[in-house]
Amino acid sequence: MKPIQRILELDVLLSCALTQWANRHGLQKFARFISHSADSWVWLGIFLLVGVLVPSQRCWAGIGFGATFLLASLVFVLKVLIRRERPQPANDWIYALTDEHSFPSGHAARGVFITMFALHLGRPEIFLGLLVWAIWVSLSRLVLGVHYVLDVLIGIFIGGIWGGILLNTWPILISFCGILGS
Repeated sequence: MKPIQRILELDVLLSCALTQWANRHGLQKFARFISHSADSWVWLGIFLLVGVLVPSQRCWAGIGFGATFLLASLVFVLKVLIRRERPQPANDWIYALTDEHSFPSGHAARGVFITMFALHLGRPEIFLGLLVWAIWVSLSRLVLGVHYVLDVLIGIFIGGIWGGILLNTWPILISFCGILGS
């Protein structure tokens, strides 16, 4: 058996075991709520509202909106290229209609990215709260049975890389906002 095939088989077994354990302990409702709190449209809406309602934060919100949109686009392209099917059966009909592929987890990527993005607020309590939230979001994807463990781990990695890129380009992005007059 090829090593990659063995890893994928172990991934499926571990993922199924975690989902079954969560089902026995009644974690579905909490997991569904936490999971959907990391939907792209939620965060795009938050950044849009902040940009419109808080003019002093327009630049920050614009960067967050653009970076979230680009991250969602990257994850979408990877899903289309890799085409890994979600665990069967997927527990939520919305995924069957809108996003049938599981690799990588966009929710895990977004959770980590949003957490890193919050570092610019300079408020450790917000960062720590978002870190706990990102962990719960990532676990919720497994509890709901819509991702495999590797999907979530690679999503976390992508979100971390994307957040790192943002951290390293932050001064340039902020100066660009100054040029635009925001």
